[in-house]
Amino acid sequence: MVLAWAPTSVALMEFGVGGKLLGSTPFLIGGISVGPLGFEAGVGVSSQEFPGHDRTPLVWYSALAKYYVPLAILDWLDPYVAGGVVGMWTSVDELGPPSPPPPPDGPAADAQAQGGSASGGVVGLDLAGGAEFGLGPVRLFGGLDWIIVADELTLSGHGTEETLPLDVPSLTVHLGIRYDF
Repeated sequence: MVLAWAPTSVALMEFGVGGKLLGSTPFLIGGISVGPLGFEAGVGVSSQEFPGHDRTPLVWYSALAKYYVPLAILDWLDPYVAGGVVGMWTSVDELGPPSPPPPPDGPAADAQAQGGSASGGVVGLDLAGGAEFGLGPVRLFGGLDWIIVADELTLSGHGTEETLPLDVPSLTVHLGIRYDF
């Protein structure tokens, strides 16, 4: 007696690169999918003006696991639900509001000459839902994200800390394009 086993379906593994807007923040993304499961990672850059500081660059990162909901009726439309982490990191040159210029000599001048920077970040959750539309290897996608992060950012450096308000919308849209190969 010979036993043989053959898979009834083959899961196709796809890799892709592209870009997306998460709210108003542009991201470069990369992804992989196998059957109905996918993973997407990205990095983005935006800026925010904090009280007492110039416009400060923010570096964003995200990692999402996706589940593509099968639709037998429309094979060109792939709705998905996703969940993962989103985070942000930033650095400023000096903590606190600008101070008046120090006298040319003395302890205040020595402290300012040492300078210093501070950095900090936040990590939160990103729950999303959307749909992808296939045009050959090009995929257009869009949907809604519910982002759960702290509304304050604590920067620390050189033994001091400063808490700044962080402006991140909790409900936002994402739109993007990806090339799969």
